[in-house]
Amino acid sequence: MSYLGDRAEEGLTTNINHQQKMAWKFTTGLTAISPTFAAVQVKSTVGGAPNLTLAIYTDNAGAPNALVANSTLTLPTPVGSAHKWVGVRFTTSPTLTANTTYWLCLQVEGAPGDRIGIATAAGAVNQQCNSLADPLPLSDPYGGPLTYGNFTASVFVEDDAGGVIGSRMIESVDIRI
Repeated sequence: MSYLGDRAEEGLTTNINHQQKMAWKFTTGLTAISPTFAAVQVKSTVGGAPNLTLAIYTDNAGAPNALVANSTLTLPTPVGSAHKWVGVRFTTSPTLTANTTYWLCLQVEGAPGDRIGIATAAGAVNQQCNSLADPLPLSDPYGGPLTYGNFTASVFVEDDAGGVIGSRMIESVDIRI
């Protein structure tokens, strides 16, 4: 099994607001990966039970660029106050090239005022990229204006069916492609 992203259960919480895109930069390993499963660690929601779109973008000079794949998580209600892994399967697996940088992106769908808290931690310089007030559907290319941060997030894609991280079960949720 191969994966791209951060499978750690990070302790901080970062909010993603309605129509905001937030992406994190990761580099694939020595072999190509064709992810079939994606997961994110969610802590809370404000407003309704918004959907969360997870996407993979290519990298261009340190910024997210072309859309590779995306899928939508319908979050369970209620999410609760503790971080909780939620996952979704891709119906068509993209092929991610070995030794290549990609961006894992999250965008909140829902009504104005909706937001989702996700698990984060301190990360590398410019590892996080934000694009504010970006209407759905996801733009291709990524779009701007861009701001950067030094955080990583508990979000990953993998080439296995997924289901367990350590002793914690990932809750599979509805998928819309």
